[in-house]
Amino acid sequence: MAACEKCGSNGLCSGRPICYKWHVSITTPHRLEVLLGNWRRDGTGRERLAAALRSLILEGRIAVDSRLPAERTLATALDVSRATVTGAYDRLREQGYIDSRQGRAAG
Repeated sequence: MAACEKCGSNGLCSGRPICYKWHVSITTPHRLEVLLGNWRRDGTGRERLAAALRSLILEGRIAVDSRLPAERTLATALDVSRATVTGAYDRLREQGYIDSRQGRAAG
């Protein structure tokens, strides 16, 4: 894995878990569904999904600065409510794992 141009790290910049300087592709809903595997266990859906996505980010299985699927698209692919995906994305934004702009997919 190449070092980040901004900080020289391997993607785990100090202050934020993900370095947003790298440019990579979109993570498709199908690919994310495969990577998530059996993420449904104890706890609320949004917390379980957030924890599963956080693990994928920290393990490097979701590429740094890749775009995650739109909320509606991922909700359909995972057969969950949009509120579940929205809650998971909100939690990851609060924790600094993802960044998003209105009208664009999170990532």
